[in-house]
Amino acid sequence: MLLSCYTDASFNSVKADGTSIVGYVCLLGGGAVSWRSKKQNEVGLSSCETEYMALHHGAKEVVWLRRLLEELGVGQEKPTVVFCDNESAVKLAKNACLHGLTKHIRPKWHWVRRLLDKEVRLEIVKTHQQAADIFTKRLAEADHWKGMKLAGMSVH
Repeated sequence: MLLSCYTDASFNSVKADGTSIVGYVCLLGGGAVSWRSKKQNEVGLSSCETEYMALHHGAKEVVWLRRLLEELGVGQEKPTVVFCDNESAVKLAKNACLHGLTKHIRPKWHWVRRLLDKEVRLEIVKTHQQAADIFTKRLAEADHWKGMKLAGMSVH
């Protein structure tokens, strides 16, 4: 059974203070086993930065789940794929080079870089295939049900 994770953020969605909502859903064998939606304590200055924060949260959960699965005898041989729909955030995670647009990002968010190719592999996912959308923003009813299906959830 393969573990995978989808991460997402809705940039500047909390108008009162300019913060964002980040979320993730982790799937094992196509079914949701862990998910979270969280209002950020920090203000991200761009959608790239908030998606990068979401990658951090999703990667932390992946590390914990991988260790749990290993204890249960269902270890993951290959790095877990973490999907993100923001190409800039994925590039930022893969490229340790800092420049003027990213030098302000707090070091803790860069932790995901240490996991690359060991425990985590990042991939870009098209927005319409983003399973974590339901955790970060209001969606039309049809899109919500589609998101539930993508996230491996169903209502009986």
